[in-house]
Amino acid sequence: MINAFAIAGEKELAINTFSQMIKHGLSVNGYAIGLVMKACQHTGDMSMGLYLFEAMSKLGIKQDVIHFLTAIDTLARGGKLAQAIE
Repeated sequence: MINAFAIAGEKELAINTFSQMIKHGLSVNGYAIGLVMKACQHTGDMSMGLYLFEAMSKLGIKQDVIHFLTAIDTLARGGKLAQAIE
């Protein structure tokens, strides 16, 4: 469901579904976080997308190439190309 919301640009629904997963004790993994990051990317919510990216390491979830690419694209779309290059 999160993927469908991400593709449709329905960030709030993606975040709500993700929150419900956590609330009901379902395990959160890198794939689920990546999908919510993608929803943020498509709607231009740079702060939430980057927050999720940074939270992954705090949660002990390994960031992979897809997460880095999504974070870079989110920054670039937000006009932060220099920060994306870092």
